[in-house]
This record gives sequence, C-alpha cells and structure tokens, in this order.
Amino acid sequence: MSTLIVMGDLEQAGDPLEGTQLWRIDFLGWDVVHRFLTEMRCVPRRYILLADGQILAAGRTDAPHLAPGETFRLSVSEPEAG
Repeated sequence: MSTLIVMGDLEQAGDPLEGTQLWRIDFLGWDVVHRFLTEMRCVPRRYILLADGQILAAGRTDAPHLAPGETFRLSVSEPEAG
C-alpha cells in the first residue's frame, strides 16, 4: 500500500504554520486525480509518495491559497526510469 502525503502552510487564527502535513491518504494510482477537501485556509506546497518506507515520487505543487470548502486536486505522474 502506498501513501500520498501533501505538505504545506496552514493558517490558524491568522498565524501561518509552515511545513504542516495537510493530508495523508492511500494512493489511488499514477495519473489519477486525488481530491482533497479543504477545512482551513492553506497553501499546499509539496507532495511525497511513500511505499514500504521508500519515496516513490515527490514534487512541488502549483496550488493557490485555498479557503475552507475548496477542493485541491493533485495528480502524480509515474517517474521516468533513469
């Protein structure tokens, strides 16, 4: 089982908390759109895909500032063999 973690900045009572884990879910698959419902003001900054303690993929998001009730969408492409 793989886990997708989205990190970013969370705003609570006007104070930003940088580098906070915003969401952690089971990974649904490569190039599948994962949807996250925003409960607090936040800015998703990066994602990490983990499986068996190893990083399978990681990257930055180009997400805007999100308000409560907005949906953040993220699709992770399979890394090219290098």
